[in-house]
This record gives sequence, structure tokens and C-alpha cells, in this order.
Amino acid sequence: MNITTRSPGLGLASARILLRHGLQAGLSAHSCLQGTGLGRQQIEQGLSDVTCAQELQVIDNLCAALGNPLRLGFEVGLQYRLSSLGLIGLAMMTSRDLRAAAELAARYLQHAENLTQLNFVVKQGDFLIEMSSQAPLSDCQQRFLIARELGVIAAVQDEIVPGRRNVRRILLAFPHDPAMEAMARYFACPVLAGQPGHCFVGDAMHLAMSMPMSNPVAADVCEHVCTEHLLPDAPDLIGRVRNRIEDALPELPCMEQVAEQLHMSVRTLCRHLDKAGWRWRDLISECRLSRAEVLLKRGVSIKMAAAQAGFSSTSSFSHAFNRRRGVSPGRFAEQMRKA
Repeated sequence: MNITTRSPGLGLASARILLRHGLQAGLSAHSCLQGTGLGRQQIEQGLSDVTCAQELQVIDNLCAALGNPLRLGFEVGLQYRLSSLGLIGLAMMTSRDLRAAAELAARYLQHAENLTQLNFVVKQGDFLIEMSSQAPLSDCQQRFLIARELGVIAAVQDEIVPGRRNVRRILLAFPHDPAMEAMARYFACPVLAGQPGHCFVGDAMHLAMSMPMSNPVAADVCEHVCTEHLLPDAPDLIGRVRNRIEDALPELPCMEQVAEQLHMSVRTLCRHLDKAGWRWRDLISECRLSRAEVLLKRGVSIKMAAAQAGFSSTSSFSHAFNRRRGVSPGRFAEQMRKA
């Protein structure tokens, strides 16, 4: 069985927008979908989702027929709405505010297959969306996709804060192109060509704006549906969580820190721990005792092992070790020396 690595419905929604744009430009459905193995009926009636490779083929077809991928990508992006992004779009729509929506999107993109990678950064009052290719792409494909991301950003901004742009600047690595002038007029800000990378720079104050359908519980459910199949299997995920905890010892990381490092929400991490039969405090305790065992095997004193494993005192360490291992630390060390 094939496991999708995109938000359910995202590929299909993108294909519908691409096909609609091609048809409006006077192209036939056959010329738009040539080489994809897809038909117009499949796209319009939602009979099949669309892979990244199929989406790229449609993009290539449109660029070959209509030219200027930067202009074309921006025009296509402007046709998107949050609801066009599949379940992940619904999760963003129901997030508490724009900051929560951006953080959710960042978590999703860390695990999902996507044609471009977006990195969200807040820096000195600016909200940066850094854009890059996630896979080897032709120059034409890169131009289209980066421009489409900017079009999507513009469309989503219009959806959340109609009539309020407050965009500081757009940075593009491409040489100057006439399409950049149209972008500058739309965003009402400078669009600078020949930069080190591609970046949207907005006002960080907008991150506090409420989302249109703010409902954090619904957002969490949607994110869970989108990302559950993207995350590692439970044993592998628990191993990664343990690695994060053990790397932090003797300090004890909180669940929020580990969830952020693994690019998921705390609720998602809790669900996966529960599914694997772990509670957070029990996993912390197990990691500390495992560290102590390694140290005792090396001949480290009980006092030092307790400290390096994050226990506040030798007595609390001895109590926990005896309760979970069925033997005192001293007896365990003695057995290791005799082994």
C-alpha cells in the first residue's frame, strides 16, 4: 500500500488550480495534463490524488505553453486559499493566530514531501519566510514554484487581513525579471533581485492576528490527521525522544522542548507516547536510570552516577534504582565488577 507523504488533498487541489489556469489561458486539458497519466475527469471529480512528480509535469506543460514561469507562478499562487491546501490548510485556518498557524506549517513541512521548503523566522521585528527548493528542480520549475509560494502568501494574507499588506520587502535570488515589477506593485514593497536567497519579509506584529476560524482543538485534530502517517513508527520515535532526553542529562528537558526539537506539537508527542505505552515522567525516569547503569558499569561512584543522571540526591537515586531495577545501585555495581 502506498503511503502518501503530503497533506491529504493538497496535490489534488494544486492540480485543479493549475488545470483551471491553463484552461482559462486557452489551453486544452490534454495539453495541460500531458505526460501525467491523469485525465480531466480524475482532477475535477477528485478521483485520484496527485503526486509531486505529476504536479511538476503539469507545471512544465503550462510553462512551455504560456512562458515566463515567474509571472505564471505568481498568477497561479494568487488563486489559492487556505482551504486549497487540503487538511493542513484547514488546520491553519483553525489555529489560534498567525504565529500558531506558521508554527503548525513548519512542523508539517519538516516531515512532508513538498516541492519547496519554507522556513519561518522571527528576527528583530521582522517575520521572515525563507523559501528554497526541496528537491533538484530545473530553473524553470524553481522560478515557477518560488513565485507560486509568493502568490500563495499574498492570497492568504488577503484572506486573513484584507487590505493590510505591511510587507517590508521581497528578496529573490533570480536575476531581474519584469514579473518582479508586478509583484512589487501587488505587495506595495521593494522586490530585490540577485539576492543570496529567496525570502518574504513581513511585520512580525501580524503574527498576533487571529485566524479566520480560530479553534485550537480543531486545529490539533486536523494536524494529527495530516501528520500521523508522516511521523516515524512508534519504536523509532520513542528512540528519538530518548536520545533528546539523554543528550540533555543531567538537565531534565521539558516535553515542550523535546516536541519542538522533533517538529511536532506537545499533544502529538503525548499521543505517540501513549500509543507506545509511555508516560513522559516514566520515560524520563527510564532514561536517567539507563544513564546511571552505563556509568556504574564504567566504575563511576554511586554519588557521581546519581549526579550525572540528573538525580537531586544519592538517596533519591538509590530509591528509584531499587524500585525500577529490583536491586540497589551498590549491588548492581558489584555484579558488574564480578561479570
